[in-house]
Amino acid sequence: MKASSPLVRSPITGVLVFLITTCSLLADPASDGALWKDKIEKASPGSQLLLPAGWFEMADIKVPEGVKLSGAGYLQTVIDSAKGTDGIVAAKGCEIRGLTVRQSPGAGLLVKEASDVLVSAVRIEKCMTGAVVLGSAGFRMENSIVFANRTGLAGSSTTAARVVNNTFFNNNSLGLSFIGSEDSAVFNNIVANSATGIYLSNNTGLRLDYNLHLANYIGKIPGHPGAISVQGWPHWQKRRHHVDWLHAG
Repeated sequence: MKASSPLVRSPITGVLVFLITTCSLLADPASDGALWKDKIEKASPGSQLLLPAGWFEMADIKVPEGVKLSGAGYLQTVIDSAKGTDGIVAAKGCEIRGLTVRQSPGAGLLVKEASDVLVSAVRIEKCMTGAVVLGSAGFRMENSIVFANRTGLAGSSTTAARVVNNTFFNNNSLGLSFIGSEDSAVFNNIVANSATGIYLSNNTGLRLDYNLHLANYIGKIPGHPGAISVQGWPHWQKRRHHVDWLHAG
């Protein structure tokens, strides 16, 4: 917002008034969702783009291949995607950092058949699903908060995905799931206050360790009751459900 002009006296009433050159935040390009969505979607592949602090109403944002999109911090840059299907749709090699995505009717973040996507220091809240990762290789989510969604993270047919140092909290139905993944890993996460903490099916080489859980079911596998603690993991490895148990040390 531009600075105000000096105080002047009204020639009619004699009352001091401010002459404000910008009358509303809505007129500020920093809060213009349509303007910024257009900028993001037209960014050159591999370029860096900083989304400033502000509240942006925009949805179905298609981030081009290799673009590095950064906000001013997840408490400062907020994308409200209530009026669309998904929030951010990331292409191959994208990096998404330092912002919040909220209220998406679908996925807050959608990664579909896009490799090497990095999500760091992001908050995803109050969406149907926080993050959906489909048929993608090399996906990495780190140091992020996935909060108050119906499902926190849903991974399907992923290869070498890494989900590390995140908090999955108050996701009503499910904290996170992996189905049909290969050589993926989930480490150092907090998964709390979900009906099912972690759901697994038909994974190969999936490694989970050093996670903290507070949920009714942890590591639930079709046809078997969920464990009430991480001590249940070695049992499943012996039952040959393709879940690797990494012992500390």
